[in-house]
Amino acid sequence: QCVAYSPDGALLFASGGGNGRVQVWDVRRRVCIHTWHDGSGVRTTRIALSPDGRYVATGSDAGVVALYETAAVVAGGEP
Repeated sequence: QCVAYSPDGALLFASGGGNGRVQVWDVRRRVCIHTWHDGSGVRTTRIALSPDGRYVATGSDAGVVALYETAAVVAGGEP
């Protein structure tokens, strides 16, 4: 449903299916390196990264925007 690349193009953040899950993909290796549940709502409808790549923002169909540190998301666990 929505995707965003990190500024360097190394990571792809993707969400779909309406379950609130966001996947982080290593583009070069073509593998999902982490999945987390976006707390902004039931369905993630937008993903964006800050120009420096330090933050990832998600928006939901509920109108809520959540902001996460990219390093925490990539490290694993629930951010």
